[in-house]
Amino acid sequence: IEAAAPGRPLSAMEEAVARAWKEVLDKSPAAEDNFFALGGDSIKAIRVASRRRQDGLLLPVSDIFARPVLAEQALQVRAAEVTASREPDEGELPLLPIHRWFLSQVPKEHRHHFNQAVVLGLAHIDETAAATALRGLLANHAALRLRLIEGESAVLRPVPISQLALRLEILDLRELGAQWRAAFTVAAEQLQRSLQPATGDLVRALLSRTADGDRLLVIAHHLAVDVVSWGILLADFAQSYRSALSG
Repeated sequence: IEAAAPGRPLSAMEEAVARAWKEVLDKSPAAEDNFFALGGDSIKAIRVASRRRQDGLLLPVSDIFARPVLAEQALQVRAAEVTASREPDEGELPLLPIHRWFLSQVPKEHRHHFNQAVVLGLAHIDETAAATALRGLLANHAALRLRLIEGESAVLRPVPISQLALRLEILDLRELGAQWRAAFTVAAEQLQRSLQPATGDLVRALLSRTADGDRLLVIAHHLAVDVVSWGILLADFAQSYRSALSG
């Protein structure tokens, strides 16, 4: 790809990408700027991809890694409805500094139990709609399907959603009455230990029926999420859940 001339005016598509960068990085980029050199990381890449998708444009996270320069990245953006069938998650992604820190600080035998979790509570949660929304999250966010491959040099590779066995676990605790919390805590701890970065299984979910209403526990490995990215993921989940209910 021909290098962009410094300081030249941005094309329309470059402007669209630049707007997403500015919202996420709080900086106004030029065509030749590098996303990661401006402070981008894997979580911020998720936010850029999500922002573009809201505008009806497709820019997979893998393209942000592979082509971090704004001008090159803009050439990869397509209308989401035109390219929805193409495979956006091919190839290997280099480790970012936070990933290298993780590998250097967390022993291999403990890497499966390094996660964050949220609990969503409603009077009733539709099992089918929740399962559909969870699969939608994995389909739309390649960072939730990263497989950690360790050899001479470690890399991350997105796993096609067809190769993942994501299922919504169901736990009925209603017969325990007000004492359901202890059983829920035990189940949550077991689920937290089940994540497997080496296979790409970075997300687990548990729907519990309790005497105080339903609780949906979603656990994601810290390779894929942080506090900021949860806001994006939960907004996408809510939208997909509502669509599944109405559909």
